[in-house]
Amino acid sequence: MGFLIATENPNQLIRFILAVSKITDEIRLQISPEKVWFRGMDSAHVSMIDFEISKKLFSEYQVDKEQTVSVLLEKVIKFLKGVKKNEKLELAMDETTGRLKIRAIGRYSREFITPLLDVGETRTLGTPKVEFPVKIKMACSVLEHALDNIKQISDKVKFEALLNELKIKGESDEGYETVISVDYDSPEVYEKEIKKESMATYNVEIMTGVVKELSKISELVSLNFGTDLPLKLAFEMLEGMKFDFYLAPRIE
Repeated sequence: MGFLIATENPNQLIRFILAVSKITDEIRLQISPEKVWFRGMDSAHVSMIDFEISKKLFSEYQVDKEQTVSVLLEKVIKFLKGVKKNEKLELAMDETTGRLKIRAIGRYSREFITPLLDVGETRTLGTPKVEFPVKIKMACSVLEHALDNIKQISDKVKFEALLNELKIKGESDEGYETVISVDYDSPEVYEKEIKKESMATYNVEIMTGVVKELSKISELVSLNFGTDLPLKLAFEMLEGMKFDFYLAPRIE
């Protein structure tokens, strides 16, 4: 039982996998006849990534039945970082050895072969079922820059959704404070729905790592949260693609 999938535009898949590496050191990809997808959490069960890519976005897609491919990410990431945007990227199961072969094809081809981890018993994780009182669609660059600033002084970020603006705050134990205020009338804000003024605090390190990777392939992100509720970041992607990131709140 094997498969072969290939893309002429590898950047999206690579960024998805790089983002996963920010929360876990292994990835368990599900490859079905319809799509490639992943849903997994970090070891502390604080964060979750849920992504999928439709088969129609691949240039080649030979998959007969759903398969699970689980690999350690450390060395895979090193190889993927060397793949250029205009190269073809192939993923294939080597039926003879039972290993995953990753191939980059450009002016010359490069192959990386990695052993698989024992999948064991699998169960599909559910995503948080939450009614979010706050939804703000904004430019990814604004969120990325805000998190970069806050990360300099704090390990946590506080979102405060008021009726007229969003405040993104960072505070240190030494008394330093950073506040980024985003007016809803700003051209960087595309949609907003504030059912109730809300405030919540989250881990800035985990969020920054994921946002940095996704901002390279997505211009807009929907920020969904509420007081002491999980955060959901839904990145706007091409049709047939989805990337959602969930993060548990830090209750203070």
